[in-house]
Amino acid sequence: HTFRVAGEWLETGIPVRVGYAYTTQVTPNYLARAQFVPPGPAHAITLGTGLDFMEQALRADAGLDYTCLLYTSD
Repeated sequence: HTFRVAGEWLETGIPVRVGYAYTTQVTPNYLARAQFVPPGPAHAITLGTGLDFMEQALRADAGLDYTCLLYTSD
């Protein structure tokens, strides 16, 4: 299960976007694989922005994501 919240602040010259996600453990530790589900709760923080070019005909967006897995072995 993943719970997410995000927002955008438009008071600066470029938009500032932030987000947070919390993922719960849904698979037992001995069955978890890195490419499927995390073996424990995880937190993710995202920061991004975007710019319009050529009279808003082109838009460039960028974001950074950091995920922290809280894993304890059985």
